[in-house]
Amino acid sequence: MYLHFSNSSAESEKVDFVNSCPSRLFRYDKESGRVHVEHSSIYTYDGEAVRKAEELGKPDLVHVRPRADKFNFLIEGTGSLPPEEILHQSLEILQGKLDLLKGELDLL
Repeated sequence: MYLHFSNSSAESEKVDFVNSCPSRLFRYDKESGRVHVEHSSIYTYDGEAVRKAEELGKPDLVHVRPRADKFNFLIEGTGSLPPEEILHQSLEILQGKLDLLKGELDLL
């Protein structure tokens, strides 16, 4: 997830933004002056962060975008297989289904 603050954003605005989040999804780093996402895996991109900025009277304070180069997901199992094996088998099944779909599309 990318958080982009306007160039005119003061430290106090960023701190107010971070503190306005009841879920504590964001953290302000004083050294870098940047706001970081603490829990990107639970952020839903529902526009809540932008609404918080609007409530603070700064509608252009922040822009939130998902990162195109990362994908978070959770692998759950019963413990009988390691997560790597679950992922490997899942990808094989998905590849088979995609091959089947491609074959059907080629017939159209």
